[in-house]
Amino acid sequence: MKTFNVDLYDYFNLPRGKNAGGKLTVILHENSPEINPTRKYPAMLVLPGGAYVFCSDREAEPVAEAYYAEGFNAYILRYSVAPVSVYPTQLCEAAMAMAYIRREAEKQFTDKTHVAEIGFSAGGHLCGSIATMYAREPVKNIGIAPEEARPDAAIPSYAVISNGLGDGGTFNNLTAGNAALAEDLSIEKNVDENTPPLFIWHTSDDGCVDVTNCLRLAAAAKEHGVPFNLHVYEHGQHGLSLTDDRVYSASAVPAVTSGTESWFALSVKWLKDRGFKVVD
Repeated sequence: MKTFNVDLYDYFNLPRGKNAGGKLTVILHENSPEINPTRKYPAMLVLPGGAYVFCSDREAEPVAEAYYAEGFNAYILRYSVAPVSVYPTQLCEAAMAMAYIRREAEKQFTDKTHVAEIGFSAGGHLCGSIATMYAREPVKNIGIAPEEARPDAAIPSYAVISNGLGDGGTFNNLTAGNAALAEDLSIEKNVDENTPPLFIWHTSDDGCVDVTNCLRLAAAAKEHGVPFNLHVYEHGQHGLSLTDDRVYSASAVPAVTSGTESWFALSVKWLKDRGFKVVD
């Protein structure tokens, strides 16, 4: 295993705003001449939640490490947050992360044709944003082409999708209270036939982000012919992440419908069925 941090603003030679994020943690497999020195790995970009005011630790390293264990090179983006930074900063940083993964793919033994992303809650909104808005002008204006920024698969997890459905303040934080912009940034309104395949999961009694968010996203995917896999569990509080003692203290693992933790294994199978596998 090889791990290091990258300042995306430095990498792309872009000016950094005061107190901006844009820091990428990279977790790579190291190839061995005893096995295969040219082996390539699919990639997973992890976007933690936190209502666009912080990046949750519970939805960062543990998730990246779980996908790493399944054969992915993993990347964690700690993006800029409000009130210091608002849209389009986060979209641009996600695009920078996707482009970094592809530009460094050969050196890092990453398969640049199989770059997935996962986001939780507000990170799920960012996940949906880069999956649907990768060709917007703010991204082009920082020198990143649409084909570099577009993920090959996306996993929005109990994600904020649609403005006005109860989101813990996510849209207000992202847009500094701009209602018209919040409507424009509702993910379901930006889905089209070029949106990558989606693995969507949520719980029906999420008390922070209404489950209708994921249903609207699934409906939009269906309307535009985008492949999707939808899982709605009966019970589970907001912010489950991996649902176990990797992300909760052992005495505080929440009671959830039996099987809720299965979302991770299901997502891995879904990805591998779509070709996200180690390539010799």
